[in-house]
Amino acid sequence: MKLATDRLITELLQHQAGGTNMTGEDLLEQLWFCYLEENRADSKEIREGFRKMDAILGQLPIKSADQLFDEACRQCCRYQREAFLDGLTLGVRLHAALSLQGRR
Repeated sequence: MKLATDRLITELLQHQAGGTNMTGEDLLEQLWFCYLEENRADSKEIREGFRKMDAILGQLPIKSADQLFDEACRQCCRYQREAFLDGLTLGVRLHAALSLQGRR
């Protein structure tokens, strides 16, 4: 995650140097893309799951199997992105709450 954070800081500095500011949404999107570039999304466990899915899809006509596989991948990517951003948001809120507790 440190590499993704370092990359994000570089991106932010480039935007600021260009005279543009990023919104909160822009910042989250950029962090997501930096994270994706630095982290593999296809672990051994995930590849094994795709092999199992491919065996099942092999029983369908190729066009239907391809369409189903593509849609499953799109849904997985959406879920991964939402989970990442939700986790990040939760982390920020938790940090803020703990910081407030420490000041009391």
